[in-house]
Amino acid sequence: MGDEERVLYQVADRIATITLNRPEKRNAITFAMRDAIVGYVDAAGADRDARVVVVRGNGPAFTSGVDVGDRVDLQDPSAHTFEEDLAEITTAARSWERLWELPKPVLVKAHGHCIGWGLEIALHADMVLASLDCRFAYPSVSMGSGLPDSTMAIYHLGPQWAKRLLLAGDTIDGRTAARIGLVMEALPDDELDGAIDALARRMAALPPDLLAESKRVVNRGVDLMGRAVLLDVAAHANAAFRRSPSAAAFMRLVQERGGSAAIESRSGDARPADPSR
Repeated sequence: MGDEERVLYQVADRIATITLNRPEKRNAITFAMRDAIVGYVDAAGADRDARVVVVRGNGPAFTSGVDVGDRVDLQDPSAHTFEEDLAEITTAARSWERLWELPKPVLVKAHGHCIGWGLEIALHADMVLASLDCRFAYPSVSMGSGLPDSTMAIYHLGPQWAKRLLLAGDTIDGRTAARIGLVMEALPDDELDGAIDALARRMAALPPDLLAESKRVVNRGVDLMGRAVLLDVAAHANAAFRRSPSAAAFMRLVQERGGSAAIESRSGDARPADPSR
């Protein structure tokens, strides 16, 4: 499958759908796929026939996050200066920010796994519907390889749950995600598609300028809390950590054993949250 087939785009009934289409890898996102997602977000923004955007994934998961075996030259901080690494981290953060800035509602269907870059997509979307057993996490935290690209979690969760994701590296399920505000609603698998479609259609029936102004007002409130400034703080913190021995050790594992083996060797300490709490 070529890069051009790994992210799909279509518009029907005023709804633009961006589909991650690498099911054999649980939609692990390559750097080329990241750029394609952003390109399609921009395309939806310019398309007068599209009033709402839905981001989803084919196969068993929304996405398993960044493909750690892709573009190791970009992912390895030892191959760059601090300034170069900071620039790449900022590029990734600004990429997901395009979802936030799009003057059209963005919905995410999260099932199976929604981790790493997938969680960044979800946190920058306007509404997320998830399957009950979907798993949300930042693997870079539990593996000791880096911080998330952004700090959007705090605006959805508050300090304590944001710290649970960022300090404990825990994985939480869809039920917990709905309870703490990470997603809007968690549903059984067989109800998820219908719920996303119904919500998107209700929004698509409204005037596009009303949708744009409503989103702008809410987002402006979050921006007044310092979102843009905190994004820069997070990028510098991540770049600083990635000079550490722990981050360097992880990249050595990737280079010596491959991405999957490196993840497996580092993932033993990740502890999922108890959804009943």
